[in-house]
Amino acid sequence: MALYVLAYRITSPPTLWHWLALPISLLLGLFVSFAWRFLVSLTGFWTRDATGIGRLAFMLAYFFSGLLMPLAFFPDWAASLLRLTPFSAMMYLPSEVYLGVVRGPGLAAALAVQALWAVALYALARVVLAAGVRHLVLQGG
Repeated sequence: MALYVLAYRITSPPTLWHWLALPISLLLGLFVSFAWRFLVSLTGFWTRDATGIGRLAFMLAYFFSGLLMPLAFFPDWAASLLRLTPFSAMMYLPSEVYLGVVRGPGLAAALAVQALWAVALYALARVVLAAGVRHLVLQGG
């Protein structure tokens, strides 16, 4: 990033509120991403090989998080739906906070959406992990 700054002009968050919200948004995005990957990995309790499920789940996350194509390029109805999913909370919302796209009450709403998904996926992961541990059968010595 430091070398990039030397060669190109980069955009920085426009206001102090965006600077303050950025680390929170990045941490929430990281937590949502971890919780999603953990849930996908928990499918290994019920399948012999979770590779296919993992590849499908990660490709969905890459595409619908705005990593491969920004959500703004989707049709309005699709972008509106995708903003309500955990995928946008992983990558797209932190980038919108960084760029200053969300402002005022929208900034608080973006953080609230991320926090909601973080709590929901964490709770779901705990339930699935508990069910997986109960289902687990170990054989051998």
